[in-house]
Amino acid sequence: MRRLTIFSLLPLALFFTTFALADTQDKDKMHDKNVIESILELPFETTESVALSAFNLGTIAVTPTRTAENTESLGSAVSVFTKKELDARGIYTVKEALRKDFSADVVQSGSSGGLTSLFLRGANSNHTRVMIDGVRVFDPTSPNGAYDLAHLSVDNVHQIEVIKGPQSSLYGSDAIGGVVNIITDKGMGKPKVTIFSEGGSFYTFHEGGELSGQLDRFHFSLGGSRLDSGGISSAQAKLNNPEKDAYHNGTYSTRLDYDLTDSLEVGYIGRYSYSKYDYDQQFGILDDPNLWAWSQEVLHSIVINYSGVENVNQRVQLSMTQNHRRDFNENDAAHPNDYLRDWYYGDTQQAEWTGSYRLFDHNTFVAGINYLKERGEYYRYSIFGPAATDVSESVFPKRYAETVGYFLEYRFNLNDRLSTTLNYRIENHSTAGTNDTYKIDGLYRFGQINTAIKASYGTGFKAPTLYQLYAVPFPAEFGFGGFGGGNTQLKPEESETYEMGIEQPLAEGRLNIGVTYFHNDFTNLIDSVLNPVNFYSDQYKNVSSARSEGIEVPLSFRFSDILQMKGNYTWLTTENGDTKKPLLRRANNKANLDLDIILTKKLKMNVDTSYVGHRFSAVDVKLKRYSKTNLRLTYQVNPNWDVYLRIENLFNKRYEEVRNYGTPGFSVYGGVEIRF
Repeated sequence: MRRLTIFSLLPLALFFTTFALADTQDKDKMHDKNVIESILELPFETTESVALSAFNLGTIAVTPTRTAENTESLGSAVSVFTKKELDARGIYTVKEALRKDFSADVVQSGSSGGLTSLFLRGANSNHTRVMIDGVRVFDPTSPNGAYDLAHLSVDNVHQIEVIKGPQSSLYGSDAIGGVVNIITDKGMGKPKVTIFSEGGSFYTFHEGGELSGQLDRFHFSLGGSRLDSGGISSAQAKLNNPEKDAYHNGTYSTRLDYDLTDSLEVGYIGRYSYSKYDYDQQFGILDDPNLWAWSQEVLHSIVINYSGVENVNQRVQLSMTQNHRRDFNENDAAHPNDYLRDWYYGDTQQAEWTGSYRLFDHNTFVAGINYLKERGEYYRYSIFGPAATDVSESVFPKRYAETVGYFLEYRFNLNDRLSTTLNYRIENHSTAGTNDTYKIDGLYRFGQINTAIKASYGTGFKAPTLYQLYAVPFPAEFGFGGFGGGNTQLKPEESETYEMGIEQPLAEGRLNIGVTYFHNDFTNLIDSVLNPVNFYSDQYKNVSSARSEGIEVPLSFRFSDILQMKGNYTWLTTENGDTKKPLLRRANNKANLDLDIILTKKLKMNVDTSYVGHRFSAVDVKLKRYSKTNLRLTYQVNPNWDVYLRIENLFNKRYEEVRNYGTPGFSVYGGVEIRF
């Protein structure tokens, strides 16, 4: 580990050495904008005007290759949701944005605040890495390490980039199924302010605002919001559960950038979120009026970008995250022995150096080193059994793990018509050992017909979590098995994936349609294995395997300047390698249809319909398919004022995402947005 630590400092020495040797005179670097603003930076030009096409043609994405690339030149499936698109749909949370993505299953257990999981292309919920401006966000105390999307808002967000398929060769562990990168807004131009206020069903009130702009070399963007809702019952109301579970959230986001010179920029990214919410017992059957929790998420990141050497860009990012959460419960008549107090503390320290070199405009070489230190601990006090003095304590002592990864990438792009990307990574986990992954993809776009064919193949891995390595199983007196005990001999989970697709623009580019087939094989999956002698001494082991395959069909059609349509369809089949049954909570069919209609010069309408097919909530528990329609009307009072009406679940469809958990019916919200 000492050798790895010393080696990880070399890029920092290289960074500052090249800075000292470089010509410090200001240069005209307009031809190098893509290089300067690569590696998770936004392009100088706005891309929102073309972001509603099926493949986001003309949109710049940075996450797939760690350099700014036009999405039409990429060999992997990519989705980009811009701020303009999110505003048009009335979307305020990342989970609602991802519901509209093809091959993404977003599943929430009950009302707002309930655990929200993302299953991308049939992969497990802990197989998708979630990042904010390139910083990995997750809770180290979570049993499987999956990020809970329940509380993540789109405050101060410029765009959301979703890359499907294995990305471990660029991003390391947790990127088997793909990557979601939430990129915050970089202040540009004249300072501007946007504020909004909204109220509606379930005694819901939502207000917030953003301030962004540029003062000479200083760029700033700040945003925040507050959400308060009386909520619905987390446990299914039809099971005689009348108690409403309230939800409260406050989120604050900051991004500050300063251009010290034309070639050196420093920046700060900060985000804070606090949530307090009621919920019901884990099986979603009975109300629990005394059960509530709070969650706190913190992110701080310092970024340095340097482009003082021609065709070379370097980036250093130092970050830390904190995740604290607690649960509270009191005894009551219906639950006389459910006293609960617990504390979960998780934090990370992250460092990254990335360098890119562009040769002859068509060749880009990227190299980088990542360091992650994660720490976690939790304490739990509960009462089980008839005696009020029967107090049980479960302690997960402070544990930590370190990961160091090294990656290389070569990218060839000839005028966005012929491209290929190759990347390779070696990553060392302090307990799970060393793993290497790789990926290759390619795209070719035919001449005048503009038909694009693309394919990729890659491998991925997922290191065991702190919980899976070190947790102590719940003792027998708890009355249930709980999660398994830790196992320091666990191996990383692994995957192999290939995909191939075709994209075709028609009707002079107004109609775009594509078809992609993908196949995933997962091995060494970690699961809790019960001890047949002592039910309560189960342990995590590498015992499972799984596969998923499917077909994705994205499309868009611009009928005219007043009517645009965007949609997608995904067919998915999954199989548990042990039971030969479908994987849980993944829909076999999924479709979205979104219409943007300009009714008059000042009145706009968005109609958003989604369909979710059959899926299993538990073994042999099959949930019914359903469709849901949302509607938004926006009226521009004047250039600075908008008023809007938003209706969710327009036709009051009854459905379940998880068996016995509640979902909201018909609901109406009205609001105003002011810009100045």
